[in-house]
Amino acid sequence: APARSLTQRPHAGSFPPPVGGAPIPLRDRSVRRSADVVFFGRGGGPAVLTAELYYPKKDGSGLTTEERSIVVTETEARTTALVSAVLSALLEGPEDAGLYFPLPQGTQLLSADLEGGVCYVTLSAPFIAGALSRAEAKLLLYSIVDTLTGLDAVDSVYLLVEGETLSSYGGVNTAAQLEFSDALLAPEHRS
Repeated sequence: APARSLTQRPHAGSFPPPVGGAPIPLRDRSVRRSADVVFFGRGGGPAVLTAELYYPKKDGSGLTTEERSIVVTETEARTTALVSAVLSALLEGPEDAGLYFPLPQGTQLLSADLEGGVCYVTLSAPFIAGALSRAEAKLLLYSIVDTLTGLDAVDSVYLLVEGETLSSYGGVNTAAQLEFSDALLAPEHRS
């Protein structure tokens, strides 16, 4: 039998191609871990970006930064993929033993979308079910907000849990977009 090119095969114009005659179901959005997302740089190789991730210090003095190198590829939706990779790196927790991340166990990133400078972050239900003190909840919230607003394309963050708006979290009004705040930064980072 002669070989066929991909364009000569049945269903060549459909995406995703069917498997066993049935289409493969795809989600509208996918969540990527920092290790999954790679952009190709000008030379065709992966681009390595350095992101500042904000974590609380164990000594209680506030938020500080930890630099993390993130390898990124993907040519579509570069900004959304970058936001997702940075947020996934943050949620993995700090590498420095002097820092911690009070993320309630079982919390997952469901989506991170960017529209007009606003980053819409949707987390799973354990985010609000965890038994955090008000102070820890506020540190967790601003770890996310300050990290994401450190990216050039992000002006503010809107937090959702399972697609629903929260009225408040850690004593902070989360029904509105949140912007970078230096109020919780450790003294060495305040301006």
